[in-house]
Amino acid sequence: ALVKRSLSSGIGSTVKESSAFQSEMRMPDSAIRRQSSLGPSDKGKVTICEGKPGDEDRPKKSSVCKNIEGCQEELLAQVSGSSTAAVVLEMLVFMMDAIQTNFQQASAVGSSSRAQQALNELHTLDKSVEMTDQLM
Repeated sequence: ALVKRSLSSGIGSTVKESSAFQSEMRMPDSAIRRQSSLGPSDKGKVTICEGKPGDEDRPKKSSVCKNIEGCQEELLAQVSGSSTAAVVLEMLVFMMDAIQTNFQQASAVGSSSRAQQALNELHTLDKSVEMTDQLM
């Protein structure tokens, strides 16, 4: 997120600039440091109740965290037991041929290989030639 310091209100205050790409909340630096400094036994744990202490959504977040904290094992079992990942993988495998065909036909990245293939076909395929006197 872009932060602009306002000269009229002092050095400590900041005004957040709105951004078209700002769709998710930014984690505070202290939370990032805490997550990166976790020990090897804490790497599998997921915490959803972190955020800035001054957030306006803090009461909502803490109430949701309290409500679902007791159901953590059931929620994890539901996510791991669901076939969502398998369905998404099956859809990707099904669409892979169409994706590759479209990529090879329309992509600028594949233009070099398409040009080389066309040159190879031009030089290796038999060509039919008709003799005529009417070229001029």
